[in-house]
Amino acid sequence: MDSQVSTIKGVKKIEATKKQPHAGGAFIRNILKKNTKGTGEIQIKELDESVLKKRLVKLDQELEDYKAKCAKYKKENDWYREEIETCQKDTADYIMYLESKKNEKLDAIQRLTESNQKDMDMYLLKRKKREEENQAKISGY
Repeated sequence: MDSQVSTIKGVKKIEATKKQPHAGGAFIRNILKKNTKGTGEIQIKELDESVLKKRLVKLDQELEDYKAKCAKYKKENDWYREEIETCQKDTADYIMYLESKKNEKLDAIQRLTESNQKDMDMYLLKRKKREEENQAKISGY
């Protein structure tokens, strides 16, 4: 079996008399890059149907894992959005409640102030009348 070794972008390629997959495709280069981690270089002749099927199964499993993670994170994100909306609504309701209580207290203060002012005016009026009566009694003697 005559074989010739050549290198394409750091990947060892062995050309043999058997029919080999075309090494120029991005798919094959990607597979070669993925499978060279820690195992040494992978040669084109090692990429037979069973290796590709295993890789496909592995990629399908990774895809399913990522889809599951995506669904999980989407649900979590939706929950956080609902929680934010609920908190914002609760905050707005609480602010309205506090403002109504503040307005009630301000109204009570206003009523007390007006009542106090009326009482003070009445007191001053009665005092003035008493002083005038006392002055009249003193002048009349």
